[in-house]
Amino acid sequence: MADVRGRIEEALRIDAQYVERRISDFIREKLEEAGAGGLVVGLSGGLDSSVCAALCVRAGGAGRALGLFLPVGGAPEPGDR
Repeated sequence: MADVRGRIEEALRIDAQYVERRISDFIREKLEEAGAGGLVVGLSGGLDSSVCAALCVRAGGAGRALGLFLPVGGAPEPGDR
């Protein structure tokens, strides 16, 4: 049983810096292939969209990434416009 557990733990080990670099490189390649001047990222305020925004900034630079907060579940509040 310990052998199986050890193999599972090893399979789930992630090199976060490697993954970050691979994803940023992928975004950068797609940005260049598209000939786009920048990236638009929809933000919800959650962790997942924040991570996506950070990866886009790493890929294209802060001047080429635009984050937009999107309304959740309906029309935006008047103060959010």
